[in-house]
Amino acid sequence: MQMPSNLKIGGFQWNVKEVENLMNDREHLGEMAPRTQEISIEKGSSEQQKEETLLHEIIEVLNWMYNINLEHYQIELLGVSLHQVLKDNDLIIS
Repeated sequence: MQMPSNLKIGGFQWNVKEVENLMNDREHLGEMAPRTQEISIEKGSSEQQKEETLLHEIIEVLNWMYNINLEHYQIELLGVSLHQVLKDNDLIIS
């Protein structure tokens, strides 16, 4: 999958960037920053991991934006399972 440079989520533009050492520095594969509307993905991750992490961060944004109140473990489960369904059914588009 080609990593998008931005996404429109809930009517807002979110910048997406790949950053080095996110895992080393903060022990995360991805992060979302509501104040700056940025999603950061660990550059050194595999393509498959980047895809899943991007889905995870999109769910994080939706959870924050719409005050859904999902627990982090629920977001992790949704990200992994949604990624599996999209991949297994060829719904992730390059």
